[in-house]
Amino acid sequence: MPNFQNPAGVTLPLDRRQKLAELAVLYRVPVLEDDPYGELRYSGEPLPTIKSLSCAENTILLGTVSKTITPGHRLGWVVAHEKVIKKLVLAKQSVDLHSNTFSQRVIYEYCREGHLDQHIKLLCKEYGKKRDAMLSAMKRYFPPGIKWTKPEGGLFSWVTLPEGSSSTELLKESIKRGVAFVPGSAFFTDGSGENTLRLSFSNAPLEELESGIKRLADALKYQLAAT
Repeated sequence: MPNFQNPAGVTLPLDRRQKLAELAVLYRVPVLEDDPYGELRYSGEPLPTIKSLSCAENTILLGTVSKTITPGHRLGWVVAHEKVIKKLVLAKQSVDLHSNTFSQRVIYEYCREGHLDQHIKLLCKEYGKKRDAMLSAMKRYFPPGIKWTKPEGGLFSWVTLPEGSSSTELLKESIKRGVAFVPGSAFFTDGSGENTLRLSFSNAPLEELESGIKRLADALKYQLAAT
């Protein structure tokens, strides 16, 4: 997930994309490039996909409309070599025959009529405001010793608490204050990451982001004072 990765919000730089494309050719290792957030960029310069940098037949690019048009349309697409596409079609047929035909038609007409580009511009404008509001509030209200990523796009920021802190316990305290997040341990297979958490700025109204971060900061201060 090279662009604004979930959950950390970080972006793979160009030199690492180029190196990964080279390694895919050298070692014949499949690369599955999942890019659901790539069009949601609010600052910085767009970077080329790994697929566009690679001549390897085993480099596959995935995209979706669920983050740009509507979450209810669980439709995506694949860019890959023809031989790979044929195998993927067979695999999909064995799972669910095909994607929802009606949803495909709706999305097709939406794009054909030229709505998609304008909609993405609107999303980037509004999400960009929300990202800026959340990051600004975090800078003002979070206590010392807290670190967080500053995403150029996407929907998430990754917060790192001091060692020994528990985001699971913090969640309990935050919920009392009307704020929720995803504890970082949910993203680790080995149960680690307890001192991390994922914040999302996409769903909350712009005017509530500052008060939400301030409440979370109060919960953080409460927890740190108790430890």
